[in-house]
Amino acid sequence: MELFMKHPGKVFTKQQIYEQGWGDTYVVADNNIMVCISKLRAKLDEDPAAYIRTIRGLGYRLEK
Repeated sequence: MELFMKHPGKVFTKQQIYEQGWGDTYVVADNNIMVCISKLRAKLDEDPAAYIRTIRGLGYRLEK
């Protein structure tokens, strides 16, 4: 969440999010990012995509 808060409106790839959050090299088959985004959305609002938007084919961004 800190990464999104520091750069609202910027699109982050799964690789960028993983490497910032876990401090390790991204593993392509890893499902951790989708699970974490889902949990963040659940904590933020009743509307799952109100704050963190999925940008198809690119990644995720925090809405301004």
